[in-house]
Amino acid sequence: MNRKLLFGIVGGFVLLVGMAAAAGLALKNAQSGNTAPPPSEELVAQVKSSNLTDELVKRKIAQLHDGYNDILGWGNYKQFTHVQTRAEAWEMYRNTGHMANHVTFQELAESVTNEAVKQDLLTISKLVGIAVYREDVEALFYIHRILHDLDYWVFNDSDHADYYGASLALDGELAQKIHWFVENYD
Repeated sequence: MNRKLLFGIVGGFVLLVGMAAAAGLALKNAQSGNTAPPPSEELVAQVKSSNLTDELVKRKIAQLHDGYNDILGWGNYKQFTHVQTRAEAWEMYRNTGHMANHVTFQELAESVTNEAVKQDLLTISKLVGIAVYREDVEALFYIHRILHDLDYWVFNDSDHADYYGASLALDGELAQKIHWFVENYD
């Protein structure tokens, strides 16, 4: 066998293994630390009292959150990383309409008055771009977590909701990591 060809094959294999390891690490990072201590009642009340928006936006946030629950929850996220289902899963995601359209989240951001909530929605818009164009599962997880926190803690009331700390509006610790992820994405 030709030496150049052999080195090319070995180099390609090493690159593939490295990419798989990096993808696995990113996915593990996105999944770790599932919940955080809930935000203070005072902070939640303050954000809610800022006369956020109308009922249409609240319903849209809930619908988008449900959509991300469906594509990621109950182990469904694995379809985005499994070699046999990966291409089809990403194509399906790109065809979900509003869920995979960054403009949807920009328009929602324009409809809210609270600046921190607006920033959360603009962050989601950027994450959608990363997910769609880079097929990054970590971005999908971050989208879901921000939507979850906004849906349950800001726009709608839920007594038993988990809290991920992904929202800037609720001063979440994960929100800072997500912001760094978006701003430093290569």
